[in-house]
Amino acid sequence: MKIGFFGNTNNFPLMLARAFQRLGHEVACIVHRTDPLHRPEYRYDDISYPYPDWIHEILLTDAQHFVIGNRQRNRAVGLLRSCDFVILNDLGVSLAKLIARPYLALLTGSDLTY
Repeated sequence: MKIGFFGNTNNFPLMLARAFQRLGHEVACIVHRTDPLHRPEYRYDDISYPYPDWIHEILLTDAQHFVIGNRQRNRAVGLLRSCDFVILNDLGVSLAKLIARPYLALLTGSDLTY
């Protein structure tokens, strides 16, 4: 099963992604913010930038990027459509209808304010 992750608030989604990998699942993670709270290289010593193939940096740094169609949003949606199941964090929940895959909304911290 291929599981996609969008958003990485507090690095909790990445912790789950790594666990799914250990269970033998294919994983694709999208990191969309630049601040350290949301980036794996600030939490995991074994992940550095540039990222391994399963972590994709697709920057959507403003809330309007989730509402207005653009190249980066389309790239993220396309990648997640290739998954069997997606876990959406942060503003990624707003993309659920476009992704059109079974999903779980996982709100883990500051993303709860949205």
